[in-house]
Amino acid sequence: MRTGMRSKKYLLALYALISALVSACSAGKYLPKNESLYTGATVTVIPDSGTMKNSKKKAMQAELLALVRPKPNTRHFGLFRDKLWFYNIAGTPKGKGLRYFLKTTMGEPPVLFSSVSPKRNVEILKNHLENCGYFLPEVYSKVRTLKGRKTKVDYFAKVGRPYLIRKIIFPGKDSSINKLIYKTRVESYIRPGMQYNLDSLKNERERINTALKEEGLYYFTPDDIIFKADTTAGDHEVDIYVQVKRRLSVKATRIYTLNNIYVYSNHTLFQDSFKKKPDTILVQGYYYIGSRKIYRPNIIVSSIFLQKDSVYNYTDYDITLNRLMRLGIYKFVNIKFKDLDTTNKTGRLDTYIYLSPLPRKSLRFEFKLVSKSDNFAGPLVNFSFKNRNLFRGAELLTFNANASIEEQISGIGKGQTSTTLGGDITLDIPRFITPFFTIDPANKFVPKTELKLGFQKLSEINYYNENTFGFSAGYKWNQSETVEHVFNPIVINFLKLGQTSGQFDSILNHNITLKRSFATQFIIGSYYSYTYNTQGLSDRKFDWYFNGTADVSGNLLGLVQSAITNHEPSPDAPNKIFGEPYSQYVLGTLDFRHYWNVLGKEKRLVTRLFAGAGIPYGNSSTLPYIKEFFAGGNNSIRAFPSRILGPGSYRLSPDQLSSVFIDQVGDIKLEGNIEYRFPIAGVIKGALFTDAGNIWLVNEDTARPGGKFNVNTFYKQIAVGSGFGIRVDASYFVLRFDLAFPLRKPYTDANGNYWVIDKISPFNGVWIKNNLVLNIGIGYPF
Repeated sequence: MRTGMRSKKYLLALYALISALVSACSAGKYLPKNESLYTGATVTVIPDSGTMKNSKKKAMQAELLALVRPKPNTRHFGLFRDKLWFYNIAGTPKGKGLRYFLKTTMGEPPVLFSSVSPKRNVEILKNHLENCGYFLPEVYSKVRTLKGRKTKVDYFAKVGRPYLIRKIIFPGKDSSINKLIYKTRVESYIRPGMQYNLDSLKNERERINTALKEEGLYYFTPDDIIFKADTTAGDHEVDIYVQVKRRLSVKATRIYTLNNIYVYSNHTLFQDSFKKKPDTILVQGYYYIGSRKIYRPNIIVSSIFLQKDSVYNYTDYDITLNRLMRLGIYKFVNIKFKDLDTTNKTGRLDTYIYLSPLPRKSLRFEFKLVSKSDNFAGPLVNFSFKNRNLFRGAELLTFNANASIEEQISGIGKGQTSTTLGGDITLDIPRFITPFFTIDPANKFVPKTELKLGFQKLSEINYYNENTFGFSAGYKWNQSETVEHVFNPIVINFLKLGQTSGQFDSILNHNITLKRSFATQFIIGSYYSYTYNTQGLSDRKFDWYFNGTADVSGNLLGLVQSAITNHEPSPDAPNKIFGEPYSQYVLGTLDFRHYWNVLGKEKRLVTRLFAGAGIPYGNSSTLPYIKEFFAGGNNSIRAFPSRILGPGSYRLSPDQLSSVFIDQVGDIKLEGNIEYRFPIAGVIKGALFTDAGNIWLVNEDTARPGGKFNVNTFYKQIAVGSGFGIRVDASYFVLRFDLAFPLRKPYTDANGNYWVIDKISPFNGVWIKNNLVLNIGIGYPF
């Protein structure tokens, strides 16, 4: 009864606060005399004939509304102009105090109606409609005066049926340039039946220009292409004629071939351009200018795809520019062409490639805060040394040494401390090094061979020390702007548990599965990763991210040893190498993410689905500890503390929950997330999210009943949580606070219920203590 009374009081207080904000946001008294506040616009599309689907009509209205200028003051949740309110209450600050901060950072000046030009907006909307195939639209506006010195503008657009493209007519073969354009017609972006759209024509013009550049027309430009539209072709149909300007320059129609190619390997901005140096040497047909003691000339020219006597084409130019930059040894790469001004029908170009190097050696010291998915956070110190040209072949040698101290800042294990001390040496070679053949993909991305040797000492204070030695050798290459491959045919890790405490020994003795995960062992196998990522590409409504990995250990070695010894290994009698057992497993992960960017400025709806499974066999009954999955924490299911969830329907006892060291891990993981991100004020962003998932075991564990994956029951063991977050997004770092609570638990209560939505009581202290989880992280969760 008291809880209900208290809830009503809180609701009344919340209602009073909202009412105060609404009244405070009445900005009329702050406006200049004879001015009104512009509160925005509406756009109504009126089809004057035929029918238009409601979805298309709404999409068109939203598209037109986005073109109207200016934008009104920001409103959150469709109610409060909080930025305007901050601006008004700040008054006229004297100096840079709180009022100055409110006005300049939190605030936003009023958008006055005097800054609005309905006539200009009408013209903008009309032009846009015509560019989209709605010829001769009728657009007009009406101004509405509202209470409280506010003004709104309504725009109306009467449109007919859009014009469709009946056909596109390319020029004939009466000239050499027309022949080239005609040859590109099969790749045209324009197809019969498409709606007329000016942007599509612009893209088609760029396509033709690019195609002609591939044929050697160095001086040809998109402006040399013109389109003529015939709207009398049929009923709301249009024919598009592709033509070139009548008065083209001679150079625009001339096919150019490359003459001499000069490579300045150690160029500075003060060197004289277009001047051959006396120390020039000829390397594979290129005039190489620079000391051979700094760079091996054959390594540099192998990244150049422009060749003497070949027809100029943009693809070779672009690949050359990117390959040279991606070698990692040059700060600037500049390619210039000099027209030799011949009177022949075909032109000749001398090519000058200027390479301005980065410093060969560099030292770097970093201090930063790190946040991990298991809610550990703390300072990290990293020392880095780089040699960008170790063997004069653009090899990059990197030495890193790092140390960190981290503390679990939230969850049941709050206060648990760990330290890491480690380092690694990495050699990146900008080409594939293979024992039997050479691979050099003809694209703009430099393939890399990577060798890495590392060591890390992890200390969980009061529990254990673990030493990890690692070596890997493999390849990394980009197939395109969006696709990346990593293949390490050799991956070796050696894990050895060091000093342990009596408390940790007791934990291992009561959990044989966890004990085997921490056993001294080798991981000898291979690793492959495929990543598809469209983020970073401009003007996309949707972005996709996918990463798939395959990780195997002990397969080949196990087959060879079993064949030699005729011994089938098992966890109790494993095969060994150098006197220590090695892990045998097959592991794979799939990570899908979708970013919906069309909800408005800085608003995104992000969804994620993760699935991972590892199958131990032979020597192993469980995955090595560093390969196992866990759930919960600031990058996972945020309504549950890190490593406390699962496996399956297994539930920790009250005695186990009282322990600081809680580490529930599994061989299988399924997880889904959805998050809506939106701006609040300045660098302050908000988020609403829901997470779901769990982990499971492949083999039965008597110490954790209910933890084994069962295809018939696993869906009943899905945990669900929801919450909201505040993020400080200062572009160079993101500090994140996510507050979450469970909606569904993977185990039943006394009444056999999984869902706990009906038990939510945000004003009850006991519920808050037992259910609210605060996650603090750096960066976005996905």
